[in-house]
Amino acid sequence: MSQPPTVCAEHTVTVKAPADTVYRLLGDTERWPEMFGSFVHLEVLGTVQEPDGLWERIAVWTHAGDQVHRWVKRRAAHPEDGRIDYYPEELMPLLAAMRRSFVVEPVAERESVVRLLHRYRPVDDDPDGLAALGRTIDDIANAELAAVRDWVEPLTERPELRLILSDTVEIEGNAADVYDFLWEVERWPAVMPHVSRVAVPTGHTDRQIVELTTVEPKGGTLLTRLARVGQPHRAISFKYLALPPLGRSHLGRWDIVEHSPGRTSVRSTHRVVLNEAGIRQMLGPDTDLTAAAGFARQEIAGKNRLILQAAKAQVERGRR
Repeated sequence: MSQPPTVCAEHTVTVKAPADTVYRLLGDTERWPEMFGSFVHLEVLGTVQEPDGLWERIAVWTHAGDQVHRWVKRRAAHPEDGRIDYYPEELMPLLAAMRRSFVVEPVAERESVVRLLHRYRPVDDDPDGLAALGRTIDDIANAELAAVRDWVEPLTERPELRLILSDTVEIEGNAADVYDFLWEVERWPAVMPHVSRVAVPTGHTDRQIVELTTVEPKGGTLLTRLARVGQPHRAISFKYLALPPLGRSHLGRWDIVEHSPGRTSVRSTHRVVLNEAGIRQMLGPDTDLTAAAGFARQEIAGKNRLILQAAKAQVERGRR
């Protein structure tokens, strides 16, 4: 039986930003969870030599509904051509082969075209299956290109929309105990007065969806939904899945390092992209970006500190 032929598809979007800026941002795996809604965390695993060159292996965690999925893709960058190639190590059931490429081409000094190319071979030539597969690829490609445009353009004009916050807490305890407290969110309501409810709809040993209800200082409650990826006993990465109008994206990470027996530090990093259109909607018509950034920093730092101080108190109490 002959194999179905390879199908090629191309989708494009115009981005009002220099081509080198767009290419650099697309090549930065740290930015993908900020840029694309379904991505939670990416981590470079290493490199593999293939006949056509050196490829990176990248672990990818994405969320859908109440699930966080992990898969591995391979990537090869070709900056001289403005192209980045990808393919998944494990294919979805309808595919016998798949390659994707982002190609960034300059149009003007501050304008570029991003092309997303697909080259794939279906497992069979059933017309209905081919049509459904084509529609799925169209939908994904158009959504990803729109996400690239909508993320890159505002940050090119106003890079101060992106905030990075960091803090470190020293704990007298071992890394495993610190990690376990931060990962086992069901324990939080008993030791954190501001956390009134926690639910983990589905969870694995290393990834989970978490729903938190907190009591706010000015009254009322707030429901927060996060996707979390754990790397025992060294790090937890998380992404907020529902944001107030002020935020376009919000990602966080706790890095846990045991410097010596019984002495551990937790470094927290939050990466936030503000939504300029939502600033005045949430904080009032006269609020400028500086005031909005200050408000976001204060809110995030305060809640993050409550969690880390609770971890410190519980771990150190357990050692006494």
